[in-house]
Amino acid sequence: MALIDTEGFGLSTTASDYVTYGLFYSGFNSIGTNGPLGDNYAVLNQGQAAYKQLASAYTTFFYGARVNNNNASPVDLVFNDVNSVNQIAITLNNSGNGSLSAYRNGTLLGSSSAGVVPLDSWYYVEVGAVIASGTDGSVSVRINGVQALNLTGINTAGGGNNNVQRYGISHLQDDDLFPYTTHWYFCDNTGSAPWNTFLGDTRIQTIEPVSNASVAFTPEGKASNYENAALVPPVPGTDYNSDSTVDAQDTFNMGTVSASLSTVFGVKQVVLAAKSDSGSRSLETILQSGTTTANGTSTALGTSPAVQVTMYETDPNTGAQWTLAAVDAVKAGYNVSG
Repeated sequence: MALIDTEGFGLSTTASDYVTYGLFYSGFNSIGTNGPLGDNYAVLNQGQAAYKQLASAYTTFFYGARVNNNNASPVDLVFNDVNSVNQIAITLNNSGNGSLSAYRNGTLLGSSSAGVVPLDSWYYVEVGAVIASGTDGSVSVRINGVQALNLTGINTAGGGNNNVQRYGISHLQDDDLFPYTTHWYFCDNTGSAPWNTFLGDTRIQTIEPVSNASVAFTPEGKASNYENAALVPPVPGTDYNSDSTVDAQDTFNMGTVSASLSTVFGVKQVVLAAKSDSGSRSLETILQSGTTTANGTSTALGTSPAVQVTMYETDPNTGAQWTLAAVDAVKAGYNVSG
């Protein structure tokens, strides 16, 4: 599968939740609402970096994000190995001539011409890279779909494991302005088009349960299962659904995707779950599309709430790329798998 990860900051409006529930290795200052296209966005910490950690490592990747430098000093897009050894960093220079630069673990690889980075406005930046030593590496950067930097035949292996397993964004300068970001994707070059290269200007839209489809769990806190499942931010231990019976299952009718979207690259299902007693219990995500029910990986639960994620690049009912109608009709939920 080429579509590896997405992030739209729709799980919570509390910034610390993204670290607490295992979505990010480090966190943000705050989460804003009603940002670009009406979606949530993250506000960067001053002098800190926020990383996502992937389950696997990649030597070729494609990344996209919506960014607003907000008149702050430079913003860095960072791509590290699992031990935080920097492979590639892209500096988006908002203080000065609006250029961008690519670095390998602190060594300058090349810079763009002036004026490619918009000042104090939202823009979409994409980075593609091959991590390799000698002259086998490459870095390409696009701003709003236009190539701003293309470096080939270069050394991009920064040391350590010479691959990327952590990616994120940082604002390391000491000023009083805080940049914004949202609508992230991360792909590799495996599989088939359109998922194995730059996706272009992309929106990550969060949809939540709007009603019960078929439920077995007992709701606590809110009156209905779907209300507990739809809380943003979540309130574990207060508003939740519970059951200890193997094969007990909840599914929900979901909200609809914006009709302005024309292409769906994937559906990412996110469930927050924990066990509340001794012994073992496992949970799996459930996605129903048409006549097909797809099961995520059965995962043993801990006593602290943690996120379980399943990515569906294609519609499991057809094996083809998702349509808006199929996404709007999907039912999502979870099952006690063991």
